[in-house]
Amino acid sequence: MIRRNPAPASARLALKEFKASQRYLNRVFEDFIDQCGDHPSNWRDAETSFAADVLNELSSPSSRIIDIGSNHLFISGLCAFRPITTVDVRPRSIAPQNESVVVADAANIPLPDHSFDIVLSLNAIEHFGLGRYGDDIDLDADFRAATEWKRLLAPGGIIIVSTTISSRGDALAFNAHRIYSYATIHQIFSGLTLIRESFYSNQRKRRTALFELETPEFSWDLYAGAFKLS
Repeated sequence: MIRRNPAPASARLALKEFKASQRYLNRVFEDFIDQCGDHPSNWRDAETSFAADVLNELSSPSSRIIDIGSNHLFISGLCAFRPITTVDVRPRSIAPQNESVVVADAANIPLPDHSFDIVLSLNAIEHFGLGRYGDDIDLDADFRAATEWKRLLAPGGIIIVSTTISSRGDALAFNAHRIYSYATIHQIFSGLTLIRESFYSNQRKRRTALFELETPEFSWDLYAGAFKLS
């Protein structure tokens, strides 16, 4: 977390020296930020590192990858090394050269069966069908999307997904996102074989075991999983 406070006495001398410098011509203003200590980490680090590790171990340079609604910074990094097809219900105006953008609903993607080796979707499925991003209201859009992703997978293909999870069970924060139970996540991806999974507690600020999750009411933690089509 970024904390903005008045510059403490220990920094006042440095501030005075900068103000006296000809380099900035008196254009020095105070905006003191204290970010000392351990490097911050959060659920975003947990999901992207999980996805990166799975991609590194289980994909090849020739793997055909489609991403559904993941963080654009993560996808842009992948595009530095390999071509990626991306799907989002909203059009994009800026994209790397290696990114092929498809504007479509995640549950109705106009691409052929079995055309990808990897389906990647980080923190997206919980938003589908709630209207937050201009998509149609659909109670079961998440289940329909997962069915569509299975259709796109080639034999032996892998779905890498992250989403919300709660030790308290299923919930809906309308229209922000769904919150899943562990059982519901596995129901959504039924018919696939679980390869690996990981959990991150937003309260503990670290990865945990499933049984360690103690999600506060109306809050969520992070689930990340990799599932294989036999």
